[in-house]
Amino acid sequence: MDDDRKVEKIVRGEDQRLDFPSLLFFPFGLVLGVISVIVVGPFAVLLFLSTGIWNRRRFRRSMRKQGRLVAWRDLERRLMDGEGTVIEEVGLKGAQRVWWTPDDVASMGRLPSSYEEVGDVLEGAPHAFNDRCLAEYLDPDRGRAMTTAVSLRAVRSGALAGRFPRSRWVKVVRPLFPPSADDPHPER
Repeated sequence: MDDDRKVEKIVRGEDQRLDFPSLLFFPFGLVLGVISVIVVGPFAVLLFLSTGIWNRRRFRRSMRKQGRLVAWRDLERRLMDGEGTVIEEVGLKGAQRVWWTPDDVASMGRLPSSYEEVGDVLEGAPHAFNDRCLAEYLDPDRGRAMTTAVSLRAVRSGALAGRFPRSRWVKVVRPLFPPSADDPHPER
């Protein structure tokens, strides 16, 4: 019967005292947590950054092996002459990669241009010409466009487009959630 009263007091919130070991080890646990964040945090950040850098290098090496990496000197000359099209591969955070092709992509169709269209394509909505550009030009295995070593910062700021006024630029949106191969007719 005595145990039932103790349980009732705890349930009603009348007996909520902390025991001595909990009070003793709380500061120790807090200090241990802070130290672990200080020690492990930089390694976690370094690991996160190195995987992104590693993936970019591996991608660039793969494109070089396929003969699909254009050197800056060649690209600069072609942009000065207004030859071909620079394709910005755009994702959620803006330009992700910069490609170049000798084709005049802008004359072949209309890419998503409004915020609404870009948002829809990011979410996986079909857009015939954008999908065609992704497959024909930007596909890492079968595409025709060449990747470049252009700084994404220069592209995002618009400095590069301003430096080459005769060049043509288009933006192709890479969907965050591409339609699955199992569903050939997505309901949208």
